[in-house]
Amino acid sequence: MALELFGFSIGRVDKDKKNKTSFALPEPEDGALEVAPSGGAYGTYVDMEGAAKNELDLIKKYREMATFPECDQAIDDVINEAVVTNREESPVSISLGKSNLSDSIQESIKNEFTELIRLLDFRRVGYELFRKWYVDGRLFFHIIIDNKIPNVVY
Repeated sequence: MALELFGFSIGRVDKDKKNKTSFALPEPEDGALEVAPSGGAYGTYVDMEGAAKNELDLIKKYREMATFPECDQAIDDVINEAVVTNREESPVSISLGKSNLSDSIQESIKNEFTELIRLLDFRRVGYELFRKWYVDGRLFFHIIIDNKIPNVVY
């Protein structure tokens, strides 16, 4: 005979009632874990109507959107296609084949482009620079020119 108090029974276990239902999953005896589907949703929006007060608000919103895993993966895919991460090749290149510029001007542009890649240390930090530009939509650099030696670039 079992005594019942507040929905609990105190007494001997009834051996006839082996098939009691439980709200908890049975414990796996092999040490495996039960993975339940996790719910949840991410959501954000960009107001293209112009309610953003300034560019800083937009940049903050873009950076917030880039933290979502799906957006982060898409951004990484774009950057991996845009920037080469091979030691033998330049990370980026310029193509002037379809331009109407003379050969000497094309050569000057290519030389300056190569020098710019060197100054930015694009081989080492190109991935991060491109990511910043892609997420923020803009990228600023501060160039300091020594008035005593204006032709020398460091």
